Amino acid sequence: MGNTAIDTHVALPSIDTPLEDLIDADLLPYRAVIEAGVASIMTTHTIFAALDPALPATLSPNIVPTLLRGILGFDGVAMTDCLEMGAITAHHAPAESAALAAAAGVDLILFSHTREVQEEAYRGLIEAARSGRISEENRVESLRRIQAMKQAYAITEPPNLDAIRSAAHIETVTAAAQAGIQLVRAQGVVPLPDHVSVALVEFPSIHDSVVFDATGQTGLAARLLARRPDTTVVALSRGLPEQDVEKALDAARSAGVTILATRSVHLSPEHMRVANAVLSAAHISVLVALRNPYDVGALPDADAALCSFGGAEPQLDAVIGALLGDYVPTGSASVTLGG
Repeated sequence: MGNTAIDTHVALPSIDTPLEDLIDADLLPYRAVIEAGVASIMTTHTIFAALDPALPATLSPNIVPTLLRGILGFDGVAMTDCLEMGAITAHHAPAESAALAAAAGVDLILFSHTREVQEEAYRGLIEAARSGRISEENRVESLRRIQAMKQAYAITEPPNLDAIRSAAHIETVTAAAQAGIQLVRAQGVVPLPDHVSVALVEFPSIHDSVVFDATGQTGLAARLLARRPDTTVVALSRGLPEQDVEKALDAARSAGVTILATRSVHLSPEHMRVANAVLSAAHISVLVALRNPYDVGALPDADAALCSFGGAEPQLDAVIGALLGDYVPTGSASVTLGG
């Protein structure tokens, strides 16, 4: 949300803008897309005190029925952002947040990461429907809207795949990925000097079940090895087994520069413990935050730091290009990173 610096992945923002100002300014883009026939609108995990001082828009019965459908006249599909984000999980269990969202008139409810959480939310929805907490009218209307969207956007003919990975598309995504890389601090370490030995210590994602390929390397490691084949790579397995940690510490002690590639380590005390240990062992360190940029603020001892805001292939290419001096990163974050 533009009116708050708090990221809903981490915490729950609250906006005190009066309703009249919301309608006259903040909601103008929504009016425009609704008039243009947009099929779905996503709610945000933000409290709008003028409408509901207690619950975020995702869970509030005053947002979808009153504001979105009543005032703005939207009859398409309303969907949540991921309910595994910190703004929600800090206050509600999955079964409760799912039931609240459905009772508030949301049609599609997203849990984007964890199977066990999804199953708990599903059970919560079933129980809420059986108890009457989610009304039959809500269920029927949600089904109607979802079916209407499916029918409107059904693919009836095979799509044209010729454009995929075309030269023009690759040029566009490469430029976009490079423009998004933020060099938070360089300290004379980035780009990496040619003459120093390099170690790459890569953390697994806290959420993904599969990060590494069959060789134990990730896409980032493969790209770095293609350019700097003398790089020592340590890919930490899920659970951070002690033998992996010892390899990482040995690599950091031996290398001139250690690259620490993280994926939201700030969300895990154990990941933070190991990350700080590797930074302490390293002679010179470069932090690459491949997921949430808050790793930069959580690990201030890294000599240099950059953020990619994602780990898709074009972003990994852009990270390697930045580390090796192919271009100068100019991206910036819209949130406060710290560190």
